[in-house]
Amino acid sequence: MGLKDLFIVKPNNGEVEKTNSGQQSFNNKFPQGVNRIKTAMTSHTIPQSITPNDPSCEPHLSKIMGMYEKGFYNMNQDGYDFYEFYKAVVANGIDNQLVYNMGLTMASSVDKSVTKQSLLEQSQYYITEINKVHSHYESEGNTKSQEIVKIKNQEESTLRSEIDNIKSEIIRLNNLKTQKEGELTSIDSKYTPEITEISCKIMANNMAKESIVGSLSKVVDGIKKYL
Repeated sequence: MGLKDLFIVKPNNGEVEKTNSGQQSFNNKFPQGVNRIKTAMTSHTIPQSITPNDPSCEPHLSKIMGMYEKGFYNMNQDGYDFYEFYKAVVANGIDNQLVYNMGLTMASSVDKSVTKQSLLEQSQYYITEINKVHSHYESEGNTKSQEIVKIKNQEESTLRSEIDNIKSEIIRLNNLKTQKEGELTSIDSKYTPEITEISCKIMANNMAKESIVGSLSKVVDGIKKYL
């Protein structure tokens, strides 16, 4: 591969959809799979504990970054423009001044219309389109986040209410338990007088019967013996 090949990126050979202005729309070509990604991307909706280093975020970061890269690729315009220049610079050293100078020289040798000004103007198209897509999915993410938070708050409120009701019921049952335990403790003193009274009456009834029957029996015996 020659030096020239390092800086000249072949344009996308696939057919691209154009807008009325002749430019490809990022909204049209951005992967539709992102429609399923509803996660909010702003600091006021992301919990403070969530950071790019969070292991649970890695699959989402990788997937969405891949979708952005694919969307950016599908935005590529016909011929040599900022897209090819950008890819060449990134591949050869984005912080190296010589890469920029050599890249522009090589690009101009292929297409005389490529200039610093044309690259800057073309860059705005890509940046604008990417920002549009970001804003669209950020809005969707925020809306979804608000919906989930609302559902979460409603469920949390319901659970707290149920817990409060259960606590109240526990208090009521504990009070009832204490009351019944007190009633159980005093059950003897409540019924002992009546039980004693009945027992005394039964005993008196027995004694009275035995006394009278005993007396009657003696008289019967006397009749049999003395008459």
